[in-house]
Amino acid sequence: MTLVSNQVPEAFDLDFKSEMYGASDRDKREAATDVAALANTAGGLIVAGIEEDGQARAAKAPGVVLAEADERRIRQIVGSQVVPMPVVDVFRVEDPDRPGHGFVLIAVARSPLPPHAVLVNEGLRYPRRNGATTRYLSEPEVAAAYRERLAAGGRQSDRAREIEADALGRLSTADDQAWVVTSLVPDLAGDLALGQAALSAVRAALVNRHPLIMPSSLAWGQVSIGPCRLLADGSLNSGRTARWLSADLHADGAGVFAAHALRPAPGPPSSSDGTPTPRHPAVVADSVVNGVLSGLRFLARHARDRTAAGGNGRWGPGRCQTLVVAIERPRRVEVRPFPPNRRLVTAAMRAGRPKMPMYGLVDVDITTANRLLAGHDPPWSLTAFVVASVARAAAAHPAVHAYRNWRGQLVTHRHVDVGTMVEISTPQGPFALPHLLRDADIREVPDLTAELRHVKHDPSASSSGRWLERAGPAATRIPGVIPAMYAVMAKSVAARQRIGTVAVTAVGMFAGGGGFGITPLSLFSLEVIVGGMSQRPRVIDGQVTVRDILDLTVAIDHNVVDGAPAARFAAEFRKLLESATVISPSTVA
Repeated sequence: MTLVSNQVPEAFDLDFKSEMYGASDRDKREAATDVAALANTAGGLIVAGIEEDGQARAAKAPGVVLAEADERRIRQIVGSQVVPMPVVDVFRVEDPDRPGHGFVLIAVARSPLPPHAVLVNEGLRYPRRNGATTRYLSEPEVAAAYRERLAAGGRQSDRAREIEADALGRLSTADDQAWVVTSLVPDLAGDLALGQAALSAVRAALVNRHPLIMPSSLAWGQVSIGPCRLLADGSLNSGRTARWLSADLHADGAGVFAAHALRPAPGPPSSSDGTPTPRHPAVVADSVVNGVLSGLRFLARHARDRTAAGGNGRWGPGRCQTLVVAIERPRRVEVRPFPPNRRLVTAAMRAGRPKMPMYGLVDVDITTANRLLAGHDPPWSLTAFVVASVARAAAAHPAVHAYRNWRGQLVTHRHVDVGTMVEISTPQGPFALPHLLRDADIREVPDLTAELRHVKHDPSASSSGRWLERAGPAATRIPGVIPAMYAVMAKSVAARQRIGTVAVTAVGMFAGGGGFGITPLSLFSLEVIVGGMSQRPRVIDGQVTVRDILDLTVAIDHNVVDGAPAARFAAEFRKLLESATVISPSTVA
């Protein structure tokens, strides 16, 4: 065998195994680690049936027993113990001299989604090839790998926008031209050597061929070379503008495909008196579908066959957009009255101008809380959980929600009423209705959840909702009424009994990802702005695990409290959130 006779050594992309992986937990973990290590490096090959010597060189080739069950077991191990799952192929190569025996090749593709983790004792470890050996990534290396994964997605989107801008500049904008444009950028870039040989090969493959899936007369007319790409056109014109068909095929596997999409609009061929009725061209559904599907197929073949680009299709290796070019959009400006409910919001912001806010950006691990909240039908409210937690922390540190009255005296409440927002429907559109949750520092999460959902269903159940329904329309039309109302609320102890001293707002303002929200203070000395929630790696008991992280912004009025008490409050607030203490065992039961 060539590997043995040449004493080929193991490398970062080549691993020898004298035996096939077994069925024990240890063997499964070894198989998952070997596959993940290659995926985290540059891909590679595992060869089962090769013995190595003390210098990691191929020494003997005893082979292994070939069985289809082994192939299925390898795929199951990778699928269950490596996250995210890399692309793996398993091949059996039979020895002609020993039927039923041979070698098993496990090919691991170069992955666009490192780092890949292996489940070890309910924790995640991140292996990587280091020459002929395997090591585990340190915490800074894991963090850097995750940042690179996110940055790669951003670079892919930037690349798509770049090639689209170049391609759109080549499209004809004549009156009889409208386009369906599809672009694709592979996860893993390929490489095509541009030259006369490549140009001749593409010309032979495209010219006079019909690229659309559904029957059409459109065909490629010419192919030329542009900067770092091949340019295909559906016409024979020598100018820079493409007509009918266009393609930009880049050397790295990216590409843009555009097809003519105008068709005669459906309608009667003639009027009632027999006079022909003009049928203006329009973009119809079948043209759009044909252009998008044909473009994806055309660009995918270019990336795979010409440039050897790759990627994991389950994660969307391309970006697709549909554009209609050369149809003028009517331009208009609409002027309408400022919605009365927005006057309430702007007046509240003005009332908070005298405040001097201190902001703290805090990311909190709420994995335990999420599990407990989701364990009910229907699930308990995340808003209610945050309200209960901040209220208990404020009760333990009352200075953070103090305020000054008309005489300049400092007023501190020993109870905690929390104001939050409940989105309701109004004739002017959705409106965030302020609602006061009284005595939130001693109430349970299910009780607060039920009250919030009741107010959302019936806004009149809230005092704010009743006021908005009865007096709101008139108050917002009288100049000066709303600002005067907020000025009273800012200083009056009696008014504060009705509106609270703590605010929780903007729950989930960054849906689908993390992010911090910054808002100006309104009437409240203490505000908690709840941003986005995302999954991120955290070190728990020395192991890197994926946790649910909630981004919070805490705003405290520096006029009434110093930094040290504010820091103690923030530490207490974090502790309550991460331990989910407010969801008591008796409540969960």
